[in-house]
Amino acid sequence: MADVDAFGLRLGSKVSKVASLVARPQGATMAEIVEATGGGVTKHNILRQLKGDGHPLRCEGKGKEKRFFLKHKDGIVINDVPEAKEWPLLPEQKLQQTVRRNLDKLEPGLVAIDGGREQGRRDITAKDQAGNIVVIELWAGKAGKDKVVQLLVYMGEVKAAQNPSGLRGILVARDFQATAKAAASVVPTIALKRYGRDQLTFETP
Repeated sequence: MADVDAFGLRLGSKVSKVASLVARPQGATMAEIVEATGGGVTKHNILRQLKGDGHPLRCEGKGKEKRFFLKHKDGIVINDVPEAKEWPLLPEQKLQQTVRRNLDKLEPGLVAIDGGREQGRRDITAKDQAGNIVVIELWAGKAGKDKVVQLLVYMGEVKAAQNPSGLRGILVARDFQATAKAAASVVPTIALKRYGRDQLTFETP
């Protein structure tokens, strides 16, 4: 019989990985869940399965700030780490702050033009050395084709509102699924950049 975790789930399985993430005192973001499961609809099925097994599940926040929290139905503590008085910064927030402070490392000459905060749902809006507007979308996990589409939508919104002479997009993520690379490869105005462990180095995947 295969080893199982505290939830009775097979160790190493997708559902076990997700359970261990959302059972932590700090919970887990959808980005962390997607990275653990590889994306797709699996993440939703897993959360429903855990809730259906009788384990209380709740979520806090909205959009990228949403976090999921799971408690064992029998009160078993999965990760016995004292909870902080305040939740730590979410991965996306930390990534955005770091990238904003290091736009020149993402691309020499990039300058933010959004006043240091999101405009609409665009993470960062900048301008490059040639005067092009650059829409920068950030994803803390492994980005799929949906993130490329999302970036294109944001770029389209900028074009409709401002009709700039030049418009580009940069998608920054920990890594990229093959579908994201394929989608971006046919859009010459979009660049993919993978951030390093310290979030201060960037490379083209």
